[in-house]
Amino acid sequence: MSETAWDTYRVHITSAIDRLEARFDEQERRLSALETAISRNTATLSSDLASYREIMDMKFQAVEQATLKAEQAMTKRLDSMNEIRDAMKDQASTFVTKSVFEARFDLLMQSHLSQQKFMWMIAGACVIIPLAISVVLKFVT
Repeated sequence: MSETAWDTYRVHITSAIDRLEARFDEQERRLSALETAISRNTATLSSDLASYREIMDMKFQAVEQATLKAEQAMTKRLDSMNEIRDAMKDQASTFVTKSVFEARFDLLMQSHLSQQKFMWMIAGACVIIPLAISVVLKFVT
């Protein structure tokens, strides 16, 4: 091979190597930009994740507090209901039973009927006696 062919070949090879180095440098630059972007995104995602974790922790805490308050309110309400129930049991124990009431009511009704009968007899006597006296006085005089 001649010297010019070698020179041409060397220029061609050098040019190809330069192009490859330029492509390699461009790829390195792109890779570096991607690594920077990934690093930024990772930091942002980590920050966002931490924020979301804090928010969820606060929400869980709020739900837990609300549940505790609701449980305390329900316990208080149930205690009040138990007090009312106990008061009603105490009150019910002082009530007269139906059988006792009916027996006493029957006695009162019998007494009332007896008294009513006696009153009618007295009323009748009060009407008949003056009438009988006036009839007797009419015949006697």
